[in-house]
Amino acid sequence: MNFADPRFVLLASVPILVAMSLAWSRERRRAGRAAFSTRLQEVASGPRWAVRAIVAAACFALAAAGPQWGHGFVETPARGLDVVIVLDASRSMRTRDVAPSRLERAWSEIDALADTQGPWRLGLVRFRGDAEVVGPLTDDHASIAVLARETDPESVPGAGSGMARGVRAALDGFDADAARKRVVLLLTDGESQGDDDVAAAAAAARSAGVVVIGVLVGTGAGGVVPQHDAPDAPIVLDASGSPATSVARRGPLDVLASATAGRVVDLASDAFAMRRVVDEELRSRMPTAAGFAREWRTIDRSAWFVALGLFFVVPWWGALRRARFARGFAMVALLGCVPWMLGADDAAELGRDVNGAFARGAPQDAVAALEALAAATPGDARVAFDLGLAYLRTGALPAAREAFER
Repeated sequence: MNFADPRFVLLASVPILVAMSLAWSRERRRAGRAAFSTRLQEVASGPRWAVRAIVAAACFALAAAGPQWGHGFVETPARGLDVVIVLDASRSMRTRDVAPSRLERAWSEIDALADTQGPWRLGLVRFRGDAEVVGPLTDDHASIAVLARETDPESVPGAGSGMARGVRAALDGFDADAARKRVVLLLTDGESQGDDDVAAAAAAARSAGVVVIGVLVGTGAGGVVPQHDAPDAPIVLDASGSPATSVARRGPLDVLASATAGRVVDLASDAFAMRRVVDEELRSRMPTAAGFAREWRTIDRSAWFVALGLFFVVPWWGALRRARFARGFAMVALLGCVPWMLGADDAAELGRDVNGAFARGAPQDAVAALEALAAATPGDARVAFDLGLAYLRTGALPAAREAFER
């Protein structure tokens, strides 16, 4: 059993201690300690109203502490979704191993995301050597697309590629509202500076409850890096005077995605990668019903102790003490509340939801349900194993590996 506010557990002992102190003082003044001992036995053995009042007060204090045990689905107000796009503006993004170039392909994907007009807010962070928030979270998706197209290597200070700095800037760009789900959509070729601590950024995102979805822009074969976007632009030369080349690197994206239960998609090998992100990652994280979302939580059992407290309070109402019918009616009403108070565990219902999601070809719904259950029962190896299988069905291999290793 857990308590939402354990301080009220101590409060439950206050009525008993106060009553014992008052009784001790009163009886000691009347007849001394011997008489008090006899009187205390009489009070404890008889159905005195004071005893019932003390027990009722203790029950109400325990109810205020929020006792919780068992798990089940709870209807909560619908939570929104915030998506911060982190766009790589390093010089290597001008490489043309994907047409027309990595950066222009990223612009096109952001345009397509904005055109979907999904029910989420978008923000924009761009990074090179440094990172900056250029588009705060907004429902105006078109403005984010415009800001993205204004992003190029000359628009961001610094040199190199600070991917971790971009992720950290995105974390700072989210609102403090913890009820909203948060996703970082990272579009990059994966190149990162040696001093760019991607692992630390991944840990920060995970502790903040932010999911990182990596979109790899570029190929393993790579290409030379132009100095600017013109078709006849000269090639960047390295320190030895040779043409500088850039190769897309998936490794840093896998680190970020696996640490936050996200995924990585490859634009070079999957023309519909961004569409999959929208359908399987963003839309699936929205509430399951208009106005409400179902979450797997520990069930609050405060009603048990409220009902128990009322059971002790009701008999010393003068009218009910003299009316058997009214008293019986109160007991029947109390018993009728028992099924509601129990709130049976919904594990079987969760299993049906997961199996039904797989049956109708919607494995991402099963992943969402199992993620909620895994968060509620972090030590359950069976749940972690089932979650890993669900990740495999959706193609999220890094997340599946992490779940199997729990």
